[in-house]
Amino acid sequence: MVKTDKGWVLLVSDVGFGRKAWEDGVIPGFVANKEQANTSLQWVRNFAKREDCCAVLANHDPDIQPGVVG
Repeated sequence: MVKTDKGWVLLVSDVGFGRKAWEDGVIPGFVANKEQANTSLQWVRNFAKREDCCAVLANHDPDIQPGVVG
């Protein structure tokens, strides 16, 4: 998590491959614990809805474009 003047930027690393993962509950193909993976996706989904969340960025999301956030 990165705190900016405009709010939080959440770096979700390998929680999911992109926005569809936390919006639709799609866990990665290989996980050590499916229940924990679902809990993580739910946490990200809830955090993304916060008013003070500027962006949620996943490492492998092909839709993320270079730019300045926050």
